[in-house]
Amino acid sequence: MKSEWTRTKLLNVCSRLSSGKSIPAKKMRGKGHIPVYGGNGVRGYIDAEENFNGECAIIGRQGAYCGNVRYYSGKAYMTEHAIVIQANELADTRFLAYKLSLMQLGRLSGQSAQPGLSVKVLGEQVIEIPPLPIQRKIASILSTLDDKIETNNAICRNLEEQAMALFKKRFYSFSGQHGGEKPVYDFAEFINGTAFKQREYGSTGLPIIKIAELKSGITSSTLLYSGSNKDEKYYIQNGDILFSWSGNPDTSIDVFIWARGDAILNQHIFNVKSRYGAKWFTYLMLKSYMPVFAKIAMDKQTTGLGHVTVADLKRLTFSFNLEHILSFEKEVSFYMEQVYNTLIENNTLSILRDILLPKLMNGKLDLDRIEA
Repeated sequence: MKSEWTRTKLLNVCSRLSSGKSIPAKKMRGKGHIPVYGGNGVRGYIDAEENFNGECAIIGRQGAYCGNVRYYSGKAYMTEHAIVIQANELADTRFLAYKLSLMQLGRLSGQSAQPGLSVKVLGEQVIEIPPLPIQRKIASILSTLDDKIETNNAICRNLEEQAMALFKKRFYSFSGQHGGEKPVYDFAEFINGTAFKQREYGSTGLPIIKIAELKSGITSSTLLYSGSNKDEKYYIQNGDILFSWSGNPDTSIDVFIWARGDAILNQHIFNVKSRYGAKWFTYLMLKSYMPVFAKIAMDKQTTGLGHVTVADLKRLTFSFNLEHILSFEKEVSFYMEQVYNTLIENNTLSILRDILLPKLMNGKLDLDRIEA
């Protein structure tokens, strides 16, 4: 019952409420298995030296992800740009992660002397929580959906690995080298996104897709475009291939299959349209170049950011034989269409979770009628 819920400051239900520690960028260049979390999610990986092991809510302190909340369980290195929250005996950590995700914590970033989200200010926030058994029931209901999403993500990774193995066998083996070389840029139309002005943001409209949305999905922090004067080439839909060409070379330069509905594309991301009706070939070709793209971006890196330009895409080449490409497209579609359909399912699950989340957190749903 809602009457059982109590109001208290966040710090009163936390055994830990603090940020992590800094780490030199050069330590994250390896292929380690321990993720390094900053304000923008995973910044890289290291082989050892984790400073966290357990479950927690991670809150971004600065930048585009300021106030964003994610649940994490396992070993990690938490940097000074990530606030780590663990519940004490009065609360459930995963419940707190869901609760805090609704509080638009980014709005608090201006309430301290330094830019970004203050640990002290965060701890003073008043939250309303039910008894621990109810917290756990709510967290179980929501995590069932999130766990299914993660299982689907693992399926997608496996299918894509199989598709990439086929791609490398066909195009990187000696027998696969047929035809002349073409610049990567000539294989597709690379449509860059557009810039937005403050007056174009609104409370309703299409989501504006930045790198944050490519990596974490559409959230309450996603800006909405309320205008109507943008060229139609900037609008995206399910099935589009998106290439983020600017950002952290280790974590932001990547290619994505869009499956989150109609939206509009921000600058620093290409919408990639195959010139030969070979979308999946084009996607896998760009994926195969990711180590090269990351190196290019790293060599141009300034203040933590790097980029891949049109000039780079024109300089890099790939073997071109249209018959060979179209034959491969038919073969690999079996795998990649499953990937796409699974991503669509994940979006449906995310929407259901986001509908349930505020209703569960306001205590008005009958938990006995919901099976976790």
